[in-house]
Amino acid sequence: MTIVGTDSPFVAPEVSDTELNDVDRAIQRAQIERSVEHLRVLGLGEISVAVGWPTDEPLFVAKRLLPSHNRADAQRDVDMIIDFARRIEANGGRLVGTDVRVLDRDGGGFVPYLLQPVIPGELLAERLLETETPAVDHPVLVALCNMVTEVNSADFAIDPQVPNFAWHDDELWLFDFSTPMTFDSEGRFNGNFDSGYRTLPAVLKPVLRREVAKIFGYYRSPTHALTQTVVFLKRIGADDWVDPAMATFNTRLPDPIDRAQVDALYERQIKEFPRLKQLARVQRAWQENVRRRPYEYLITDSFSGRVL
Repeated sequence: MTIVGTDSPFVAPEVSDTELNDVDRAIQRAQIERSVEHLRVLGLGEISVAVGWPTDEPLFVAKRLLPSHNRADAQRDVDMIIDFARRIEANGGRLVGTDVRVLDRDGGGFVPYLLQPVIPGELLAERLLETETPAVDHPVLVALCNMVTEVNSADFAIDPQVPNFAWHDDELWLFDFSTPMTFDSEGRFNGNFDSGYRTLPAVLKPVLRREVAKIFGYYRSPTHALTQTVVFLKRIGADDWVDPAMATFNTRLPDPIDRAQVDALYERQIKEFPRLKQLARVQRAWQENVRRRPYEYLITDSFSGRVL
């Protein structure tokens, strides 16, 4: 195991492999049943799920990534996340304390996990915006803009969605950094695509690779990354925060965010994300019916969180 975010007020939990195997069995059940009713789901990503454990009274959060059949692949995925996390910290970003490890699970297979403390609801940035009056130069918006302009660059980027952060002692703490976004000298995404899509049929990989690269490439500039932040405010129903966020960001960015572009991106995502999910469903059918292997992650609606 490797601990990152060691200076965080949110301390990484101590979790045994026995406990983590219990978590993994519960997640495997959810994947088979295509239901999360028996889990305390705290977050659903494109290729990951974060659950509070134990379900009744969570003591820690376990974020599970796609399993591998050999330890080398899983360890490579973990090492990339650790390198990504350390670079975030080196650039001035602050991370929630996180244990990043590979689970050698009972029954076979190796699963990357990020283990984090349970963050009180009132300290989540998304919840804070829900309870406060929208305002230009709100401290959360200012801190978010500052972190992006300090951390993101032409070859490296974090995902500055408001739901990815905690707010404590007037500082933002990032807890979702499981998808390293890195780029080569020509701006092409060079992260580990296979960590999320290694089970995809070969004929579909180029299509999905282009889609993923297009989405990630947008985060390379602070203006574009914060444009996505504003788009995501619309996606989570925080429309009243859109104009204050744009006003806050635009006074600090060399290239201002354009409202027409925000609206266009939002409409495009409404159309594109279901298409990506359809590709994932094809992947699941191929994995289960052709390869006769279990499909190892949940497919969810990115807007509603519904399991598909």
